[in-house]
Amino acid sequence: MTAKPPLSDVEAVKRVHRSHAVRDGLLAAIRKGELKPGDPIPSERRLGETFGVSRVSVREALRSLEAINLVEVHHGRGAFVAEGPDTRFAEPFTNWLELHRDAVIDLLNVRGALDELAAQEAATKHDEDDLMRLRGAQSAFAEAAGRDGASAEELMELDVAFHLAIAGAAHSELLFHLESDLHNQLTESRAAMFAPRTRPTNSAAEHATIVDAIARHDAVQARLAVAAHIATVRTLIEEGK
Repeated sequence: MTAKPPLSDVEAVKRVHRSHAVRDGLLAAIRKGELKPGDPIPSERRLGETFGVSRVSVREALRSLEAINLVEVHHGRGAFVAEGPDTRFAEPFTNWLELHRDAVIDLLNVRGALDELAAQEAATKHDEDDLMRLRGAQSAFAEAAGRDGASAEELMELDVAFHLAIAGAAHSELLFHLESDLHNQLTESRAAMFAPRTRPTNSAAEHATIVDAIARHDAVQARLAVAAHIATVRTLIEEGK
């Protein structure tokens, strides 16, 4: 029998991406409470049909969630949401961050450079509609940050919306798409970023400083405000706090 050739680099990357799609979908369901502690995870067959992937990709996704203690796999019974993930959520993501810290910092450095450029351009190019959208995104995040019980999922989505509102106000299609891609790459690390109890409200205050500078058409201060904001996040990642 002729041995199967090894996966090509392109095939391997495609399989990893398919696995990530399943993992991210299950993560979102757990964060939103659609899958609760102790709930069974849909079968491999059903997940494969839902995401249009093979069972190999499904198993890889489940193994990655099992590694950060969000899923328990019982042979012969299936996979289940781990008991008590609400109270252990910060710890698994801190563990994930420990494994990927260098890559996250690299992404964050690139994102910081793009965020600074976006804020600088937004300060000089925004119109009233842009400013209205930006203030709306800022207010929505601040409201959630100050509210008891706001989920990490909600804070992450509102944080991305705020930063993309800045990119939109810069009126550069390329910059907007680059920002969107980078923010998608930083999904997991955001959960760890918002783990410290005071971080959401501190982040909201930093957002307000950025918006004020943009509204004043002060490109220099807008860029500096973003740099300070990203520096704070980078410190959290580097120190693991």
